[in-house]
Amino acid sequence: MAERITCYVTQVLPEGAAFAVREDNNESIYISASLNKELELEPTDVLAAVIVPNIRMPERTPWFMLTASLLEDEA
Repeated sequence: MAERITCYVTQVLPEGAAFAVREDNNESIYISASLNKELELEPTDVLAAVIVPNIRMPERTPWFMLTASLLEDEA
């Protein structure tokens, strides 16, 4: 089932994919290269995202990001 969450980008790979962690429990989220390309992510970006369970590699990265938007920096 899909969830709406806040997360933090932790890594952007040279190949284009990226990873983030959930704000509520620190579980890892996979971000596809196509979504990363659309959002032009950088490490430490904060996202409002819709995620689903990752059925391909749940033991390594339990979540897969469907869509997201950058949240404004509140500092």
